[in-house]
Amino acid sequence: AGALNESIARWEAYGKTALHDAVGRLPEISGDSRNVKRAAILITDGVDNASSLSANEARDLVRRAELPVYVLGLESGDPFALDERGEKVYRYADMLNLLSHLTGGRYFPIAGPDDLKEACATIAEDLRYQYVLGFDTSGRGEAKFRQIAVEVRDGDDLRVLTRHGYRGTAPAR
Repeated sequence: AGALNESIARWEAYGKTALHDAVGRLPEISGDSRNVKRAAILITDGVDNASSLSANEARDLVRRAELPVYVLGLESGDPFALDERGEKVYRYADMLNLLSHLTGGRYFPIAGPDDLKEACATIAEDLRYQYVLGFDTSGRGEAKFRQIAVEVRDGDDLRVLTRHGYRGTAPAR
């Protein structure tokens, strides 16, 4: 815990952040690995001041990511930050929560070392018990975003985290 606290104390935000552009690359990056049990961890204060993509474009692209995205949102207590011109820039906590949810990940607000430690433990546990399910999407019809749902019978003490859908044709029957 001491090393973690020291590391966090050295974190300092500076410069420009192209958060939406980074999120928009997740589908491309997620297909690069042969290991199907994987995740992305995004550590951010939620401020975007340099992207060419809008928040909506990033949201549409992240739906194609083939891995859960866990977001560690570094909180300051203020929903706004100041850019280099002194203008307020909104911190996108709600959008980051949505992005993680769409991919089957989770959003963790991080206000201090204890929050970070708990988030990392939760992510490790999620990945330890992660299952990968697949199905054939070579059916007919238009290739478009299709919603999916995963349910567990008699799973009162189980929690299911899953992507909300995929882009492709309807599943083959």
